[in-house]
Amino acid sequence: MDVDPVDFLHPCRCLNSQMTRRQESCSNTCINLTAVLISVIICLSGMYYYEIAGRNYLESWSKLHYDEPEYKAPDQRDSLADFRKEIQHLKEKIDQTDVWREHLEQLYTKIYHSQESTFQKKLNEALDVYDSDKIGLFDYAASYARGSVHSIPDTVPYPINKTLTFFNLVNINVLSNPENLLRPGNLPGSCFAFAGHRGRVRLKLGKRIMVRAVSVDHVRVHADRSSAPKEFEVYGLENPDSEDSGALLGTFRYDIEGRPVQTFPVDGHTGYEYVELRVLSNHGKKEFTCVYRFRVHDVFIKN
Repeated sequence: MDVDPVDFLHPCRCLNSQMTRRQESCSNTCINLTAVLISVIICLSGMYYYEIAGRNYLESWSKLHYDEPEYKAPDQRDSLADFRKEIQHLKEKIDQTDVWREHLEQLYTKIYHSQESTFQKKLNEALDVYDSDKIGLFDYAASYARGSVHSIPDTVPYPINKTLTFFNLVNINVLSNPENLLRPGNLPGSCFAFAGHRGRVRLKLGKRIMVRAVSVDHVRVHADRSSAPKEFEVYGLENPDSEDSGALLGTFRYDIEGRPVQTFPVDGHTGYEYVELRVLSNHGKKEFTCVYRFRVHDVFIKN
C-alpha cells in the first residue's frame, strides 16, 4: 500500500488549528478575567473612598458649634416662689389702688361738699342782699360780710317783749341784741333797742374799705315810729379800744316820713375797718330808741 506523505500532513494541520483556537480562547478568557478583576478593583476602591470621605464629612459637620441658648429645666420650687412673689406684688398693687381710690373718693366728696357749701353760701348771701339790700349797695357791716359788733360803749340795751321763765319762779327779761343791726330783715321788733335817745355802737367791718356811704333802716308799717333815730353821727376808727381814735365822717338826719332805707353819702379819704354809729336823738320816744339796721358801703348810689 503506497502511503502518500500528504496524507500525514492533513491531520497535523487540523491538530495545529485546534491548538491555535484553544490558545486564542484561553487568551480571550484571561483578558476578560483581567478586565473583570480591574473593574472589581476600581469599584471597591471607589466604594472605600466614598465611605471614608463621607464619614469624615459627617464627623466634621457634627463638630460644628452653634451658640444656642442653654435650656435648663426650671426648678419647681423656684417657679413656685416666683409665682408667690408675683401674687404678692399684685396684691400690693391692688391695695395701693384701693387706697388711692378711697383717697380720691374722699377728696371728691370734700370738693363736692365744699363747692356745694360755697354755692349755698353765695346763694344765701345773694338772697339776703336781694331780700333786704334792695338798694343795690353791698353792706360791709352785715353779718354775711363777716361784720360784727365790737362794743356798745355808754349804751344800755333795752328789754324786749320776751321773758325767760324758770319753773315759774324766776323771770328774766331778754335784752335787745346789738347784732340785729347787722342782720337782714325788717320785721317789727327785729331791731336793736337801747334805753333813752342816745347810744353808741362800734362795728368791725368785713374788711378795710374807703367808706363812701352809710344807710339806716327803720320799719314803716309800725304805727308808732317815734323810736326811730333822728340825728346821728358816723366815725371812722383806727383803734376801736381808744376814745380819741375816731374821725368824724359825717352828721346825718333820718327822715321819718321818707323811705324805710335811707342812704347818706360820706366824703371819705381814708380807709377804715372799724366804724362807730353814734345816735344823738330820736323822733320823740323817751323810753328807748330802735335802730333796725346800720349799713356801710364803699360806693354811693342815691336812693
